[in-house]
Amino acid sequence: DRSPASGPSSLRPPMPPPRPRVADAAAVAPTTNGNGHAAEPRPASNKPRPASRSLVLEHFSIHPESWTLRADPMVHYPPNVQRDWHDVFNLVTLVPVIALNLANWDLSSSPASMYGDDDHYQELASDTAPSYLHTRVFADRWHGRFFDAFWWTTLLYFLVDALIVLRYPACVRSPRVIIQHHAAVVIYVAVPYVVRRYAWVMGSCLLVEVNTWLLVARRYFNRSGDRPFFSIGVPFTRSVRIKVISVAFYTTWIAIRVILYPVLLVVIIDAYREHSARVQSPCNILALAPILHASFIVLNFKWTCDLARSKLRRWRAAATSPQTPAAKAAGPAVSSDSDGQPYARFQNGDHHSKFL
Repeated sequence: DRSPASGPSSLRPPMPPPRPRVADAAAVAPTTNGNGHAAEPRPASNKPRPASRSLVLEHFSIHPESWTLRADPMVHYPPNVQRDWHDVFNLVTLVPVIALNLANWDLSSSPASMYGDDDHYQELASDTAPSYLHTRVFADRWHGRFFDAFWWTTLLYFLVDALIVLRYPACVRSPRVIIQHHAAVVIYVAVPYVVRRYAWVMGSCLLVEVNTWLLVARRYFNRSGDRPFFSIGVPFTRSVRIKVISVAFYTTWIAIRVILYPVLLVVIIDAYREHSARVQSPCNILALAPILHASFIVLNFKWTCDLARSKLRRWRAAATSPQTPAAKAAGPAVSSDSDGQPYARFQNGDHHSKFL
């Protein structure tokens, strides 16, 4: 008997096909469809792998021809990044404005002992000047020892912030409103600088920056949109921080924007009448104060209505579409404010109108 190896080639067993190379394994490896049957192999791709970008190209804008750094790379950042950087700017620069303002008030000392030897404020302690009850309530608590530092710091803040909004309009929701607001503030603060007797008007009005800081902090420190209080998956300390900032924000909003500002309009009108009697003319620089302050009251009313409408929309949405425990544990699907209220990561930027 002849062995199979010595017989003709037709009697030999077939040779196994050669194994594919590692580089071609992905190209010839069969895939399966939804029924579990083998599908047609995919052809190998000749597309080159994209080269990894350097850290410079990731964070800066480079000119494609000259390969030089562009003059202002931040313009090419998405609106959310510009808004976050603007929030950081406000969180830092508003602190000295607020601190210097509070340093000029004294709620514990008697009015007669606060003015010292300063010629600018000795007149405030005089009983011979026309006295209006409304103006004395504020003026008697203002000593103004740090007014110059407060005034220049405030002016610098509003000028720089206006330049930032002009250069990066996507960092705020309504850049035109912000520019107009800052221009009115710059004109407004010129009044107490010229008539130092009424420097307390500036200090009273700029107490609103406490609420502005809380507004920015409320959004910036809760960019993930966690819902206070004691929400699933939110650490206790973070939940407490979010809730404290939120409660302080709403409290100062009502106390300053809704209550104090209308009261101040009456006080400023009395101050204007007092100054007009002093200079014996109704045409004086203090005539600007009631007009500008009334415009700020209108803006505060508009922003309060916007805030109330947004909260009502959120409550209605929560009432009509309750979430399951699994959905609550997963967290919000879109970015939200500190109360879980969605503020779209919109196309044109998202920042305060100072204020919403």
